[in-house]
Amino acid sequence: MTKRVKRDLFLFLFVLGVGYGALVAPWGLGDAYAAGYRAVLAGASSLVTDLEVVVRASELNRPRFDSVVVVFLTVSDSERTHRAHLISTRYYPFIASCLLAALVIATPIPLADRLRALFLALLALQAFVVLEMLLHLRLLLPPAPAPGLYGYLSLAKHAAYFAWYLPPLLLWIAFAGRRYVSMQAHPET
Repeated sequence: MTKRVKRDLFLFLFVLGVGYGALVAPWGLGDAYAAGYRAVLAGASSLVTDLEVVVRASELNRPRFDSVVVVFLTVSDSERTHRAHLISTRYYPFIASCLLAALVIATPIPLADRLRALFLALLALQAFVVLEMLLHLRLLLPPAPAPGLYGYLSLAKHAAYFAWYLPPLLLWIAFAGRRYVSMQAHPET
């Protein structure tokens, strides 16, 4: 490993650590993100149902599941019931967004490429997260999904909570890492 590669690697890891730490620090950024995310999810719920859907902060003191999605079902004219599902707006979407932003910011590519990669990667990640949450919402809606689809959606739900770092890493490779590799192959560009 050459001296330049070691320096670039150290600088990348340093900026990644400082950037990630600054983004996840308790400055209220996570709360603002959660509020915006709940609003987007409530609006996007109209894509999968005509039922009344409420997305709000959870009253439970559970750090992992900080929001609840409530779907109101009308059984009859006088009877109304609901189904609720706890979701995370901090651990999965916010932390994944912070990791992705820190990775892109730390990648040694030109500023214009870095900003373009950051915008496109964050946009793709948010679209993925909203789609994934809409699939979770589908689990709450009647009629129940077909057994095979229910199993797939349930598996996707659990996999997303354990593999939250995979989408940011793949998007980073697609948007910023590709540019870095091409810069190393063709240093004159």
